[in-house]
Amino acid sequence: MISFIIINYNGLDDTINCIKSINLFFKINFEIILIDNSDSNDNYNTLLTIYKKCENIHIYKIKNNGFGNACNIGVNHSTGNILFFLNNDTIFNIVQNLNQLFDLVTYENYIVTPKVLNPDKSIQKNIGGFFSILSSIIYFLQLGNKFIRNPVVNYIAKLIFRNNKTIQTYVKSNNNLFTDSIDWVSGCALIISKTNFLNIGGFDERFFMYFEDQDLCYSHKLKGQNCILFNDIILTHYIGGSQKSINFKMELIKFESLLHYSNKNIKNGKILKYIIFLISIPLFFFNKRINFLIKNYYFK
Repeated sequence: MISFIIINYNGLDDTINCIKSINLFFKINFEIILIDNSDSNDNYNTLLTIYKKCENIHIYKIKNNGFGNACNIGVNHSTGNILFFLNNDTIFNIVQNLNQLFDLVTYENYIVTPKVLNPDKSIQKNIGGFFSILSSIIYFLQLGNKFIRNPVVNYIAKLIFRNNKTIQTYVKSNNNLFTDSIDWVSGCALIISKTNFLNIGGFDERFFMYFEDQDLCYSHKLKGQNCILFNDIILTHYIGGSQKSINFKMELIKFESLLHYSNKNIKNGKILKYIIFLISIPLFFFNKRINFLIKNYYFK
């Protein structure tokens, strides 16, 4: 049985649409574990009212201690042998060949992700290579789009960083993404056996948000196991449905998660915060985002 683990944080309409989509496309035995960590009880009470007669939908109210914490609590309440972590701002488009999916997850111990689309139907890059110090710096400086949009930079990056999976994920076309030997998959739609998840140790709750999915896949990889893209399930991800405005505070959380990931999983990763600090000095007076991060991380 599949246990869908869905976190609702102030995203009531998205959550309702997501559940409708699951009911429409999945004609097998499943349950939905809905964890509400919204700011108030309003979403929770509304969800209880809507789904009070649905025996396979279980709703729990918790304090917001981060995405990984909420997912781990969801797993503790689940009864299925397959866990499907699913963002509430997703809608299914195609669901096929579930028996093959079950084999990949349960017998071959893959972490699986479906094909994920943007609302405009372009492919969302929800897979990638494990971060290095170099790719962490590129991520921090938000240079990923420059690899995509600038043909000269794209061409040079393909040549120089042809063995760097993270950068290759940026520079490859949407139709030429990795289909196997993927390092990590996004937590927006991540499928794993419950046994495998528990053996890994679940999500590291020291990540409040961001990088907990890459960290989980890294722990999975250390056990000699892989991730894979499953194109027979396709869904649309309306990014940031629970975050109507991305503010500097969220950027700080993302930055702190990046540094925690580098300290834990990247060789010599402990030096990353010092490298970023030195790089940021010339940008301190010209970039509001970097100004905020430096003040609130290094001088807090």
